[in-house]
Amino acid sequence: MIRAAGQEVELRRQSKAGTSKRAYLKQAAKSRGREPQEEEVWIPEEGARIWLLYWRLRKGQSISYQEIEAFQRVTGYELESWEVEIVVKIDAAVENAIAEGARKQ
Repeated sequence: MIRAAGQEVELRRQSKAGTSKRAYLKQAAKSRGREPQEEEVWIPEEGARIWLLYWRLRKGQSISYQEIEAFQRVTGYELESWEVEIVVKIDAAVENAIAEGARKQ
């Protein structure tokens, strides 16, 4: 899931024209007369819940333990400590991918 986090950031990254790579690939397929395929990152079935939870928590900024705790309190979701650690690791991978993308531009 850590590798997938970097791939997802790459697909979401906005170009100078304001278009994500995911949207660009869809449009390129359409312009070639092909059926656009949804560019997805592969996540193991066992990790889907944590993956979706992560992106729900993220909202464009890094995630803190306090935000995870508040999310659990407000929503009633109860995460195991190992799940919290995975969310934190995914967040670190996303932050690294964002920083690497910024260095490339």
